[in-house]
Amino acid sequence: MEESASEMGAAQERELIDAARREAAELLERPERTLPPPDSVPGFKIISEVGRGGMGVVYKAVQLSFNRIVAVKVMLAGPFASPAARRRFMREVELAAKFQHSGIVRVLDHGETSFGQPFYAMDFIHGVTLNRWVAETQPDIAQTVLRFVEVCDAVHYAHGLGVIHRDLKSGNVLVDPDGKPHILDFGLSKALHSAEGQDALSLYVSSPGQVMGTLPYLSPEQVAGSPIDIGPWTDVYALGVMLFEAVNGFLPVDPQGSPSKVMQRIQEGITAPPRRLGSRANRELETIIQTTLEKEWSRRYQSVADLKTDLERYLRNE
Repeated sequence: MEESASEMGAAQERELIDAARREAAELLERPERTLPPPDSVPGFKIISEVGRGGMGVVYKAVQLSFNRIVAVKVMLAGPFASPAARRRFMREVELAAKFQHSGIVRVLDHGETSFGQPFYAMDFIHGVTLNRWVAETQPDIAQTVLRFVEVCDAVHYAHGLGVIHRDLKSGNVLVDPDGKPHILDFGLSKALHSAEGQDALSLYVSSPGQVMGTLPYLSPEQVAGSPIDIGPWTDVYALGVMLFEAVNGFLPVDPQGSPSKVMQRIQEGITAPPRRLGSRANRELETIIQTTLEKEWSRRYQSVADLKTDLERYLRNE
């Protein structure tokens, strides 16, 4: 049977999206990146690039007024960014500036570069991402769970201020040399009970192949694009994915294939119990992880505080 015009058009659209992503990945991987002029960020001297994502690039810098090392995140598109992108970036600044918690990276200052790019400065964390920390230190189960108790405490604090992160993932948690985790990147966060937050969510997941955030960590309700179903339990799901990954070494949902296939697995697929997949986790921890990964949000922990409580009970052998 011949393909319909709509099916052919959809296939061509997917090919264009995939080609654009490959081209973007190649650009990000090129070694010939040049640093901006040292004085392009008022009040800061750029030292080196730390990392970059779809929205911004992070530099290591010196804050001249205090002569201290900080991290400076600069919006990539700058004056050419869409109004929606600039709003998301500034929302990250505004929401993160609310936080005064040792487990959340502090915002210290913000402004615009000499090129018209919004930026903000934050504490520089000397550490590695959570998944890299697990790979390098090979912590036992108790040490791993203890790190997640600390992460839960920080996420619950943000929820108490009315902010859901919505993009929690192993790469957004830095673990310092003392083993303390620090959450960063609130660029996709949503203010609870906010009309603006509901509007922003409509841009989060619009259609297959157009996803903002890191797909394997998204909850079923995020993939479905259901603003009314987003709540604290959405971050609970992401924490469950991270914990599953930490104790098993791989993700609960296969991330291979097209975005639409991965989204379908997230919504409809069966997540295998971690203990049966060769994890070091026992039945109690398996039950906790499975509860965080329930497809139906009403069957998960309804707050991160509830998840934290069960993890603490697990550590006390209760």
